[in-house]
Amino acid sequence: MGEDLLVHRNDVILVEEDTSPSQATLPGMEPWRILIVDDDDEVHKATRFALKGANIDDRQIQLLHAYSATEGEAILRNQPDIACVLLDVVMDTPDAGLGLVARIRGPMGNRLVRIILRTGQPGQAPELEVVQRYDVNDYKHKAELSNICLLTTLTASCRSYEQLKAIEAHRRGLSMIVEATRNLMQETGLQRLAAGVLTQICSLLDVPTEGAVCLGQSGVAGQPLKVLAAAGRFDSVGGRAVEDIPETAMREFLRTRFAERTDHSRQGTADLYAKLPSGDEVLVHVEHARPLSDLERRLLEVFSANITVALRNADLFEQVQDLAFRDRLTRLPNRLSFDQEIVRRIAAGQQFMVAVADMDHFHTVNSGLGHSFGDKILIEAGRVLARAARNMDGYVARLYSDAFGLVLPAADEAAGEAALAKIHTALHGPLKISGHKIYSSVSLGGALYPRDGDTEQLLFRRADMALRNAKTEGRGGSAFYAKGMGELQRERLAMVSQLNEAFAAGQLRLYFQPQVRLDSGRYIGGEALLRWPTNDGGFISPTEFIAAAEDSGLIHDIGDWVLEETCRWLRRWSDSCRGGPRLAFNISPVQFRHPGFAERLVKRISGAGVDPSLLELEITESTLFHDSDLIATQLRDFRSIGMRVAVDDFGTGYSSLSRLKMLPIDTLKIDRSFVVDMTESPENHSIAEAVVRIGHLLGKEVVAEGVETVAQAECLRAIGCEFGQGFLFSPAVPPEKFAEMLE
Repeated sequence: MGEDLLVHRNDVILVEEDTSPSQATLPGMEPWRILIVDDDDEVHKATRFALKGANIDDRQIQLLHAYSATEGEAILRNQPDIACVLLDVVMDTPDAGLGLVARIRGPMGNRLVRIILRTGQPGQAPELEVVQRYDVNDYKHKAELSNICLLTTLTASCRSYEQLKAIEAHRRGLSMIVEATRNLMQETGLQRLAAGVLTQICSLLDVPTEGAVCLGQSGVAGQPLKVLAAAGRFDSVGGRAVEDIPETAMREFLRTRFAERTDHSRQGTADLYAKLPSGDEVLVHVEHARPLSDLERRLLEVFSANITVALRNADLFEQVQDLAFRDRLTRLPNRLSFDQEIVRRIAAGQQFMVAVADMDHFHTVNSGLGHSFGDKILIEAGRVLARAARNMDGYVARLYSDAFGLVLPAADEAAGEAALAKIHTALHGPLKISGHKIYSSVSLGGALYPRDGDTEQLLFRRADMALRNAKTEGRGGSAFYAKGMGELQRERLAMVSQLNEAFAAGQLRLYFQPQVRLDSGRYIGGEALLRWPTNDGGFISPTEFIAAAEDSGLIHDIGDWVLEETCRWLRRWSDSCRGGPRLAFNISPVQFRHPGFAERLVKRISGAGVDPSLLELEITESTLFHDSDLIATQLRDFRSIGMRVAVDDFGTGYSSLSRLKMLPIDTLKIDRSFVVDMTESPENHSIAEAVVRIGHLLGKEVVAEGVETVAQAECLRAIGCEFGQGFLFSPAVPPEKFAEMLE
């Protein structure tokens, strides 16, 4: 046996014991670190002699030596993984040892290390009091610690330490998994989530992110394998298709790992695999230099189960998010994205132009050559417009039908005219569609920020007004908004005047359209709808007079009247029907954003003498996009009295799903545009099914609007939609007729 090695560090003496080949620790196992704190050098020598050549559970014993409480504290702070301390009670002061115990368990926060007090004066302090007060694990007279007794005491202490350390590691690991999962669940983008998974796994295993990579493959046949996120030696392949990686060995390595399609923990690697609802497959591959413990493998299994859910949720939300922000035909941004871009540029203090482009004579071409050919025209026109806008640091979106929205840099009208001229030039040449040359042109209307408006709605409305003016002067032209373009405004003013008179004269009526259970056909309630009858027995369209009411501010008085009428009928029907039907009523975004609206509405309902749980407030999906903090507060106010909340026209592309899941909402209403031809259109069928799945995932009820045929009802029932509303069951009817239907 060689001599002990003495190492002096900051006046602390560490004695590392000689290692005998016959007593070597088993591979991969660290020695037990035992700290002796005693001011008597003979005690140190005696302990070394007593433990020489000994081991505990096939692990060596490494002794660390300190000759005062201060030295012992320094070692405990700087040396990791000390299993046990043999501590003298009396050193430079009578209670030096007990003071060190108090610091170990107190400020140092070390609850794991086992402490054995040793004293040459056993009568100095009652043993039980010392053990209980100072959280020590044993109390021995130095004379008691013979070779066998000492080794027995240390064996029990080391095993206890190892068990406590395992429990703490397990607790810490589970805590990390819970926290990591919570953080990752907030990510709704698959690529961001992939990068987060790499970081969290390496943190859980306490290994550097060297050699960590996440792969994804589309469910579409032939789609190349893609690296979503990468780190360490894989960093250069992040964001690339595997086929584009120049190193042959790297390509084959990634293909092989992906082909196994299973969770696995090997020597130096860990793989997590998940198949997503879209058909995509994701593999997370992490490399680590050291072997994983059994505990780490178990924690990795738990983490894998949690992350699989997170990956699937992120994929599902990404699909529906794409539906919300992208036009399905052209794959351009949609109206929501268009509004967001305007808001973003306003916030950035930029000067720009909002333009609306309408393709000339498109409806004639669409009717003559068919809708399929018309769709190809729109796709190609969108591609040309996107390229032209991109060259000007601009933005293009498809708004509706054959109309596109553009946001282009422009400090004044001259710059705006130059930008519009470039758009005309881009579409001047023929569009090549299926081997045909289609000559096209667009009419353009523009509005400048900040000259013509300071909100996205106002800028769009005035650009659209300018477009209509441009069309009146011939196709292929352009115009900017000007205050002289008052014809539309005059029509709106006339509408406001007529609406005021009709409302004051009590000519507006409240009709109710039934809502039914699709599985039984039973009526569950209805939606209150505002109607404006005309003298010839018809009705003025709500799309015409609601906008006028909003612009004039009359919407607040009309909204109050609608609520009063709804509550009045609900009281009557609650008396005659068992419990009363559930009635939904609509709220305009203008009402919703009015100061004090929520407080006023809650007060009115609370004093109306009706059960608030039978009322369901409907807000449009576009309302969710604005003032998220205000919306969340108001919705919580409504829910606080038991009233239900529904999102109307869901799926038309105005809500952020990450925000939706945080809001207190009870019902999603599938927009009728997805229901009308869902039996003929696989795309609309898929959208309706996705909305139903999202609704159920978020714990919401789902109501389909615009159900007109038995086939539509059957199809909706098959995808899990519970409720329906539409002409198949009944149009909106007067209250008396609705009461008969309820009975």
